[in-house]
Amino acid sequence: MAMPEKKWLKAATLAIDPDDGALLVDITAPSTFTGGGKAVADPAIPEPLVNESTPCRFVWIAAPMDGEGNFTNTKPVFLGDSLNQNMPLKPSNYRGVVIRIDDASKIFVRAVAANEGVVFRITSEGPLEDNT
Repeated sequence: MAMPEKKWLKAATLAIDPDDGALLVDITAPSTFTGGGKAVADPAIPEPLVNESTPCRFVWIAAPMDGEGNFTNTKPVFLGDSLNQNMPLKPSNYRGVVIRIDDASKIFVRAVAANEGVVFRITSEGPLEDNT
């Protein structure tokens, strides 16, 4: 019988169930849930989602709507990095997308129409929990 290939974790804190020896896995809840909106003034110039480095676990980004539930963008916006924004977000995409990334300022938004954009929520790292 061949041995399975080993996979190494770069860094981890592991806990073992004292009753059965099973590996305990817990996802720590985020400690912040910062949000806002981003409107792009010039469609020819992509802009960072946020202007300052913002460490995070993931970012939720969606198309904005007004208080009546009407979509406010007339054209799609595109998400990506500083060099290429090719992830389309349609004007009706109120559910949005989740991007797992370590810094929200690495996400850039390019609008097709002036002053259109996105709404977002940034989740940061929560405190490590001791489940022992």
